[in-house]
Amino acid sequence: PLAAPPEFSRRLIGIVVHGTLEHLIAAALPNAGTKTIAEAISQGTIDVERPDKDAVVRALGEAVRKHAKEDGLHLPGLHTVLARICKPHVERALHFDWSGKPVAVLGVELLGSTCIEVGDRTETVHFKADRVDATEDGVVVCTDYKTGQPASGARTPQTRAKHLSQ
Repeated sequence: PLAAPPEFSRRLIGIVVHGTLEHLIAAALPNAGTKTIAEAISQGTIDVERPDKDAVVRALGEAVRKHAKEDGLHLPGLHTVLARICKPHVERALHFDWSGKPVAVLGVELLGSTCIEVGDRTETVHFKADRVDATEDGVVVCTDYKTGQPASGARTPQTRAKHLSQ
């Protein structure tokens, strides 16, 4: 018997939520081997419907089993508890992303880069986006899934931007 129930780290919760969301989107994409945002743009978007509840439960269960075991959590009861903790995070992400119509997805786990001006010089920032979409007018939107506290609790975009730049 356990002396006390284990605590689930924020890291593990984030990994499970990320794995679930990645699996749900990747399952709808035919171009699983796409590596970069540029490749994905050349292949075009795939309209992805919001995953149904059964698909969410299956993907969450698979992610929990995989990542909980990697973290040393082998008891199925603990897997159930971890899934219950992670499910609201997954549902929140799905709620924000799907507003009744399909999302035009370019890919998941895609590499990209962008140039930013820092003072009088230009720097290239390389990144990996958890999911990349395209809007109807062709704007590329990169999503990085997070389960922790927001970087800023400010109400206005200007104040949030100020907080993020500090």
